[in-house]
Amino acid sequence: MSKPAIQISGLRKTYGKVVAVDGLDLEIETGEIFGLLGPNGAGKTTTIATILGVSRPTGGSVTVFGLDSVRSARKIRAMTGYVMQQIALDRYLTGRENCRLHGELFGLTGANRDQRVEEVLAWADLLDAAGRVVNTYSGGMMRRLDLAISMLHQPRLIVLDEPTLGLDIETRRKLWALIGRMKAQGVTILLTTHYLEEASRLCDRVGIMHKGKLVGLGPPEDLKRDVVGELHQLQVTLSGSIALDGLNLPVRPERENGHLVFNAAPERLWETLGILQHTLPEEIQMVSYDQPTLDDVFLKLTNSEVRA
Repeated sequence: MSKPAIQISGLRKTYGKVVAVDGLDLEIETGEIFGLLGPNGAGKTTTIATILGVSRPTGGSVTVFGLDSVRSARKIRAMTGYVMQQIALDRYLTGRENCRLHGELFGLTGANRDQRVEEVLAWADLLDAAGRVVNTYSGGMMRRLDLAISMLHQPRLIVLDEPTLGLDIETRRKLWALIGRMKAQGVTILLTTHYLEEASRLCDRVGIMHKGKLVGLGPPEDLKRDVVGELHQLQVTLSGSIALDGLNLPVRPERENGHLVFNAAPERLWETLGILQHTLPEEIQMVSYDQPTLDDVFLKLTNSEVRA
């Protein structure tokens, strides 16, 4: 088994009396897409800053591909691509000129740089627009160029900080496809996002932080099952008002707007539905079923208010 891309052991970071990260232990596997989630102020940004060697830990340690984040910060940043939340482009240069500029900053020169620029522009489907000034690009095109630039120096790790913030769903899906291409090339991806549907769709695993601590860790589907498995919901609409007292139902319903609403784990819900179908086949008018989402996991683990 390969060594973790990122290994965090007992990480602690304080700013005076403020504890930003409090004893964080976390491993991110090589080649996975890992989502670091949490409300504002949870410690995500501080954790990323220590991974990149921008911030020195108060306690504990961080290694990236075996390199210590304090002693080898420059080497770590040289093998990392970083896409910031805000667009980081010169709007008065063309797409190709932006790539060439960043290529030089990454140490690429001459024919090697020019070849790599054309490769990433093609990868991001931007060759046709490469000669246009970036100020004429749509928001989605700018973000695709950001992603292309992050791949110029063929990094082993890419940090994506809210990469689809403010974009429409069609553009977000195009960026999801590009992120999938990154993973297919063997890149390890650390993603932060407040779009939990996005994290559920893209990430192999997620870690949820709250008040500087890791409060949830695992594949999204496992967290949905283990943390909020009881939030599966079955809704049944019956014709008229029918008494259920004589039925031995595994789950007792609540009545909401003329519907019977059952909340429980899936097995008990299916058992309940089976009894209703057997005893009241003619009276059932409609059946609907809702599964818990990563939003539900997030809200429960961070002690947030339940969704309206």
